[in-house]
Amino acid sequence: RPDGEIRWIVGSAEEELDDDGRAVALLGFAQDVTEIVEAQAAIEAREATTASLLNAVTESAVLMGRDGTILAANKAVSERLGGSANANMVGKNVYDFFDPEIAASRRVMVEQVIATGEPVRFEDVRNGRALVNSMSPVFSGDAEPHLAVFGYDITELRASEAAIRRSEEWLRESQRVARLGHFVYDIESDVWEASAAIRDVLGVNDDFMWDFEGWMGCIHPSDQARIRSEAGGRLRDGRPFDFECRIIRQRDGVERWVHAAGHVDREEGRSGTVFGIIQDITERRLAERLLDRERDVSAQVEAIAHIGSWWISLIDGQDEWSAESVRILGFDPALEKGDRLAAMSAIVHPDDREMFGRSEMRSLLDGGKGSMDFRIVRPDGEVRWITAHAAPEIGDDGEPVAVTGFLQDMTDRKVAETERVAHLEEAANIDRLTGLNSRRGFDLVADQAIAQALRAGQGVGLIYCDLDYLKEINDEFGHEQGDRALHDAASVLAFASRSADAVGRIGGDEFLVLAVGGDSGSVSHLNERLQEGFEFFNATNERPYELSMSTGVAWCDTGDSCDLETLRVAADANMYAEKMRRRES
Repeated sequence: RPDGEIRWIVGSAEEELDDDGRAVALLGFAQDVTEIVEAQAAIEAREATTASLLNAVTESAVLMGRDGTILAANKAVSERLGGSANANMVGKNVYDFFDPEIAASRRVMVEQVIATGEPVRFEDVRNGRALVNSMSPVFSGDAEPHLAVFGYDITELRASEAAIRRSEEWLRESQRVARLGHFVYDIESDVWEASAAIRDVLGVNDDFMWDFEGWMGCIHPSDQARIRSEAGGRLRDGRPFDFECRIIRQRDGVERWVHAAGHVDREEGRSGTVFGIIQDITERRLAERLLDRERDVSAQVEAIAHIGSWWISLIDGQDEWSAESVRILGFDPALEKGDRLAAMSAIVHPDDREMFGRSEMRSLLDGGKGSMDFRIVRPDGEVRWITAHAAPEIGDDGEPVAVTGFLQDMTDRKVAETERVAHLEEAANIDRLTGLNSRRGFDLVADQAIAQALRAGQGVGLIYCDLDYLKEINDEFGHEQGDRALHDAASVLAFASRSADAVGRIGGDEFLVLAVGGDSGSVSHLNERLQEGFEFFNATNERPYELSMSTGVAWCDTGDSCDLETLRVAADANMYAEKMRRRES
């Protein structure tokens, strides 16, 4: 436009005829579609960025139609369903990868999600790996709804849970088979009455002397002094007792652990009577040792995976935090347990506090189920990315009674994802063979340079370069020499151009050189330097062929309105004319 702004126009026209069928006028219209074109370009850019981000995520993500047709999928889905990260899953039907029974249940689930509009979570096992999936509906106006499915690998989590369940089952079994007996001891007469179960625990026969010294004789020598002092003192004072110690079973000399507890009933004028129990807790002590070992293993697994666990009671507010969760949050291990939730809320990054305080996070802490990502600023000032997962523990009345969750330090993964996206974007802008700007990279650099030049009142020149006889070089000397010719040509262009010029390979044997500033004569001079550069190359390098380029020059003078595409079309036409002229001569 006269004001220099570039707009996109769609125009249409048709003739208006008189009664004799002769054209007497031209009727037409023009529509400004700039916003539509720019919006489409933005959508394509976002789609490309989204695809890159999805492929950088290790968890699976798939968008599917109501009938199961895969519309989009990242590499994790390709690897888990297609067997290879490079498998193209688009257009395939997800139900084809499952047994008919499972496929039928998934179809019912899809219809449920669409009907209710609510997401569902389900677990799946594939190739020996356990996955937890989240399926959510995606509605868009009146169009057929789609389904977004995200899957997370929880194999290690399920293995840890199974190990914990095994330990708990061992402990319950130990408690079930534990033997427990009762006794009555008259302090004044020093006479014992004991049940048969206690006789079996102590391994004594009918000749055993049931008095205090007889009982002390069963206790392990290393524990006798402690028990004599502790139990004897409490019996004399009439206080309840509760202790654990080792015994030597009289029947076979085997060492066992027992738990003894009781209280003293005093009568007027008498020392009192002791009522108590003795339980063989050897299996329990063994189970506790095994459980401690499992906890140590779990703690090591958490430390290796940077995953910490936590538990909060919804009844009384009590909480438990694993050592790794305390480390992830940077807390002092001495910090009181009940203060840790408040402390975690206090270290949430200022930019994430609003999200952290919204209903979804409160839902997790109040018995909800789900996950969320947020940043924290640890007490030492370090910023870390955290993923929090939570699931409720349901009581007998069907209501949540506690929340179990996991904290995972995702900082390294976030950094790696950012670096990977940056690397992919950089790789897309560079031509791998020549090291010059690719077509995409050249367009980005050139558009920015042209815009800056026009604002600064400078002219812009473009040289369209076509490497001559590349097909003949490939046919006669092979494609390796053809690639070498392209690389040599790129080196000549880069050497002959100024540092401020932009040079790019836009495809095949075609190159572009953008020069900013000067006048039309300066860009013509640059074109001459390019030709001299090829002459010098041919004279100083031994190749079985000579390099030459057909070039075309286009110039946009100061104050003119132009863009890269306009310059490219003009330079291409001039290059083609030059090529034809050279061939004719």
